[in-house]
Amino acid sequence: MSDKFINYWDMKEMRVKMKKVILAVVVGTFLFGAAMAGMNNYEVKNVSTENFLMRNYTFSEPEISEENGYAVISMQGTKSMMHEGKPILPYKVDVLRFPAGTKISVEAQEGNIMEKELSSKIKPYPMFTLATTKGKLVVKEGEIYKANEAYPENWVDYRATVGLYNGERVVTLSIFINPCRYIPSENKVLYTDQVKVKVKYDLPSSLPFVNDEYDLLIICPDKWIDALQELKQHKESHGIRTVIAGLNEIYTGKYFSAYGRDNAEKIKYFIKDAIEQWGIKYVMLVGGRQGGVMKERWLTPVRYTNLDDMSGWEKGYLSDLYFADVYKYEDGEPV
Repeated sequence: MSDKFINYWDMKEMRVKMKKVILAVVVGTFLFGAAMAGMNNYEVKNVSTENFLMRNYTFSEPEISEENGYAVISMQGTKSMMHEGKPILPYKVDVLRFPAGTKISVEAQEGNIMEKELSSKIKPYPMFTLATTKGKLVVKEGEIYKANEAYPENWVDYRATVGLYNGERVVTLSIFINPCRYIPSENKVLYTDQVKVKVKYDLPSSLPFVNDEYDLLIICPDKWIDALQELKQHKESHGIRTVIAGLNEIYTGKYFSAYGRDNAEKIKYFIKDAIEQWGIKYVMLVGGRQGGVMKERWLTPVRYTNLDDMSGWEKGYLSDLYFADVYKYEDGEPV
């Protein structure tokens, strides 16, 4: 997987000199991208101006082999799709990163399209099932094998997200290139020799997340605020500016307006406000279990991650990822 950071410069300096350095940074990015291209077995064509990037991904002819009565498709320099019950097909992923607030759009054009009729269906990715195999993987065709449309639907898909990278909040653009597409009803594969992708981007006139009042936010039940003052002093003695917020202070809107469907979501939105208004970098959630037999009770609200692996004994587990995954990308803005 290619992993590049577009326009990676000192974020504070960029606020002053952004327009002056864009062109230089883009040129530097192109040189870096060209070097990475050899490692990832595709060619990068650098024909961009300062507000869009071009990528040209080239592919070899697919290699087809047989395995247990199924066709196996492979291409040099690609990975394999792994979706239960769906055909295993080659794909490539490219990752680009931009400053938070960048507006992005993606256009794609496939090259020459060829097709091959297959003597066997393409092998599906195995399913895990407990009921019939006692927890073993089985190769089973999913509903997609009854479809008349090509799978995947597009030659190129992409996803834009907002998150941390090297300590900075950035927009991460993941481009998924599908050089092979399978039509189950006709048992044939479509493939292309190249895909050109154009990424248009508009850099923000000013950067979000520029406030810098606190480093660490501690969230706890109100009755523990006094007990945590010693920890706060310890952190600050090491240069970590710390603020403590009680749960009721959050719920009643002492610092920021309180909103959310339940208390856990109110905490999440409070963290978002603290990032934007105080510039916090770290969060400590203080709490624990406070009894409950038929229904769990917690001093600080929690969230569970649902992951049913068909093991029969656990369909989810406690996770703080809900509170850490603060932003999504929507119309060029972190929301």
